[in-house]
Amino acid sequence: MASFKAYLKKEFLESIRTSRFIILLIGFGAWAIVNPVILKLLPVLLEGQLPVELIDTMAIDRVEALRNYMSDLFSLVNIFIIFTLMGIMADEVGRQKLMLPYSKGVNPTGLVLAKSVHYTVTVILMVFIGFLVNYYYSSILFDQGNITLAEAMSSALLFMVYFSFNVSLLIFISSIFRKGIITGAIVMAMSYMMPLLSNIQSIKEYIPYYLVQKAGDIGSSLDGTLPVILVTMGIIVLMNIATVIRMKNIEVV
Repeated sequence: MASFKAYLKKEFLESIRTSRFIILLIGFGAWAIVNPVILKLLPVLLEGQLPVELIDTMAIDRVEALRNYMSDLFSLVNIFIIFTLMGIMADEVGRQKLMLPYSKGVNPTGLVLAKSVHYTVTVILMVFIGFLVNYYYSSILFDQGNITLAEAMSSALLFMVYFSFNVSLLIFISSIFRKGIITGAIVMAMSYMMPLLSNIQSIKEYIPYYLVQKAGDIGSSLDGTLPVILVTMGIIVLMNIATVIRMKNIEVV
């Protein structure tokens, strides 16, 4: 418990020192504002360059604005998370920062859980802020499309679970390699290859990417998602256990 508390405080201070909080807030929050603004201005910018009929088909409402933001969360903001957090374990191992803590009897379980809890809570908070900001600006900029805050937060919940999976995956892969950039490249490749697995019908509804797909079903996003949520949470637990085992047997010198 002492190791958990010590590393939880350390990770909080480290996130402030390295501006990780700011980088993630920019990724989630700033894009939540920019995205609906761009969608609102796009027809105006294209006016005179495209036929009126074609521009009319580009009409965006609140629902489509939120869907567009969610698409960007997976394709763009995911990159912010991966490359901001790719070295959270690899840097400590590669730069031999664990020699002193291990020599003083640090508990690897507390170390891993502290990192997992800190960054999972951080990302969940960023998702909440991002969806809240996007919902607010979409409601102001667009008149059409009925969507309640509860419906938006239901989709946000699925992204919270999905990004929690990504954080645990980052920590696990980061414990294996001593270079953060290698971790980032591997996790990014795995993240963007996951949609390919959704083409396999027998496993489609059980892979974490299904959470992203269901989030787009605004108004019914939580329908039928209990199995994939449970599977994803199970994978998160297994990855944390695997990371603890890895850190108990790692050479810190």
